[in-house]
Amino acid sequence: MTGGACRNQLAAGKAAGLPQQRAAHEGMIESEGFGKDDMKVLMDDDNHTPPTRASIIDAIQWLVEGAKAGDSLFLHYSGQGSQVRDENGDERDGLDE
Repeated sequence: MTGGACRNQLAAGKAAGLPQQRAAHEGMIESEGFGKDDMKVLMDDDNHTPPTRASIIDAIQWLVEGAKAGDSLFLHYSGQGSQVRDENGDERDGLDE
């Protein structure tokens, strides 16, 4: 999912490795000639927009607006899954992922 004409990185989550992943992706994107204004990062920390449903939709719309034939776009998601109690009984372990 990388390309030479990247416009965006979208990352979400609280996993310990995510800040390092984000920095690596930003470095790769910047090495292709794109700056911080060409990226949008969503992350559960005190420095970024939190990855809510609305902010994810807004970021994807931002990514594709103005895109035309021949453009390359970069979208990256990292997150950790969670389990919740199975409400309808269709899971053997009693948990939905």
